[in-house]
Amino acid sequence: MTTPTSTVSPDTVGILFMAYGGPETLADMPGYLADIRAGRVTPDTVLEEITNNYRQIGGRSPYPNLRAPRWTRPCRPSLPRTVP
Repeated sequence: MTTPTSTVSPDTVGILFMAYGGPETLADMPGYLADIRAGRVTPDTVLEEITNNYRQIGGRSPYPNLRAPRWTRPCRPSLPRTVP
């Protein structure tokens, strides 16, 4: 068995985009948090903090309205054309 080798430089930086969607309204926040926390109850202090964060940006996440090409466009010049 051979050991895999990598041609990636130690200076290479990877970017991982993850999107869990978002609540449509602030009233949806408890259900949204339960979904992304595998059904676990969210402590009230955490719920209040996250709800306040969403309130400050208009009550919902801006990410569902964005498209992945827009997110990755600034990275494209440095991304490899193929993944080994």
